[in-house]
This record gives sequence, structure tokens and C-alpha cells, in this order.
Amino acid sequence: MYRLYVDEVGTDDITHLADDNNRYLSLSGVAMKIVDARDDLTPKFNWIKAAVLEQDPDDPVIFHRTDIVQKKRAFGVLNDPQKRDLFDRGIHRAMSTTPYTVITALIDKLGMVNQPRWQNQHPYHYLMEILLEKYTQFLERVDDIGDVMPEGRKGKKDTALQAEFAQVLQRGTYFVSAARMQKRIASPTLERFMF
Repeated sequence: MYRLYVDEVGTDDITHLADDNNRYLSLSGVAMKIVDARDDLTPKFNWIKAAVLEQDPDDPVIFHRTDIVQKKRAFGVLNDPQKRDLFDRGIHRAMSTTPYTVITALIDKLGMVNQPRWQNQHPYHYLMEILLEKYTQFLERVDDIGDVMPEGRKGKKDTALQAEFAQVLQRGTYFVSAARMQKRIASPTLERFMF
């Protein structure tokens, strides 16, 4: 069984779209077998957290890109060249030796709001629909089933995403029927949200 771990870059806000920092939104899903995530990737990441980041077991470290790049919070230790080298080698090892597939969808929100057929379309939900479509096709190619675990967005956004997820599974998409999706996506609800 596979799991699609989903996170976004950008926001679903449709204001200030002339600014390139607000104009684009992408969703990426990492599809991997749950057994590989549990038995292979998690121990590798835990080693990095313990050996490099000196994680406090009562305050788990979350790999957040901004914190890593800016060397903030637990990643402040990366200012030490030896720690940074150890971190880089550990991440490279984890990513190069664990099987996974990445599915990404990107939208130009400025272009979207200027298209009459997309005026009422929520950018995040639109991208999630594309990911579900591509994930179903991936699961068909590997002849397996899977579920979906997005990053938590808190409160109403999580509730709205769950509702949209259920609707996509019920109606399917232009390219993938509801029957095909329901055959491959094992759960009619999103897995608990990652934080």
C-alpha cells in the first residue's frame, strides 16, 4: 500500500497576484510504500534528528524548508560546517536510497482568475484534484492501492479540503473516472493531517 504525502509551496490566497511571491501555488505529493516510509525513511530521518540536530525527544523536529535554508530553530546547528556536511550527507543518503515518486502540480493564480471557467475554483482544491488524478494513474501503473496524507492547514481549511477530497472521489475528473479512483484510493477520507 502506498501513501501520498502532500505539501504546498505558496498560498491559496488570490490577492496581490502581480507579486511573483504570491502569484504561484504548487502542490507536491511524495508517493511511497508505507512500509518504506516506516521501516526505511523514518529511521534515517530520526538518525539525522538525533545525531545532527540533537533533537529533544519531547520537542520533535519538523523538516521545514524555510527553517533549514535560514538555519533557524533546531537547524541553527547547520551554521557549523561539520554539522552541515553531516546533515547534507544524511539527507542525500535518505533521499537517494529510499524509493519514492514525486507528483507536482503548479498553477499561475493570476492566469487562473482571468479565466472565466475558473472564477469560482479554489486554487488549492484544483491542484489537489490534479494530484488525485495523477496519483490514481500512478497506482494503476504499479497495480496497488494507496491513501493520501496532506500537511495540516488548520481548522476550516482542513474541513474544506476533506469535503473537496470526498467530492473528487465521488465524481472523478475529466481524465479519471470515479470508479477508477475509488478502486485505487483506499480511503474515502484523508489520513490524519501531517503537522
